[in-house]
Amino acid sequence: MKSKRPFVVNLIILSAITVVIWISFETYRVFTKEPPFPVPEEILEKDESQRFTFKLDPEVLGGLQNRIYLNEIEIGDTTIKPAELPPVEEIAEEVPIATEEATPSASEASPAGSQI
Repeated sequence: MKSKRPFVVNLIILSAITVVIWISFETYRVFTKEPPFPVPEEILEKDESQRFTFKLDPEVLGGLQNRIYLNEIEIGDTTIKPAELPPVEEIAEEVPIATEEATPSASEASPAGSQI
């Protein structure tokens, strides 16, 4: 009699196969994919001194500490107050009240061709 593998074992085997295939495709894609945009050769050939580097200006950095900072008291009240709306005048309108009136039914309707 052939014994059946447990569900968990099958799940682990299928997961491992999936991971191996996924890594293979991603590795292939990395090596075959073109760059998002072509980089000109003159940019690639520049030496380190000609490349763009981030330089922080010490004068500008020193000026940051000399800026004016306001605390909560100097800023004042910044809450938004709702606008006061004028009072709404209520206009009383007569609303028709539905009454129970009889309407003619199909059996009470006048016969075809007769004039009322």
